[in-house]
Amino acid sequence: MSKIVCYLTHIARCGGQYRNRRTEPLGISARQASLLLEICATPGISQDTLARRVFLNKSVVARLLASLGEQGF
Repeated sequence: MSKIVCYLTHIARCGGQYRNRRTEPLGISARQASLLLEICATPGISQDTLARRVFLNKSVVARLLASLGEQGF
């Protein structure tokens, strides 16, 4: 793996950890927060479109949304 890919992977991992720490007091993950932000910005967005916008698989989005629903979001 090239050095640039290693650096980018490291930066992405650190960013994810930071976002998770910031959203932890809310009881949600960074991924769930990104879904909520997209939903608020685009009411009525489909799961398909949502998955494309946040770069996640549709099945992952479905699980995250189900979890948010169980939490009352």
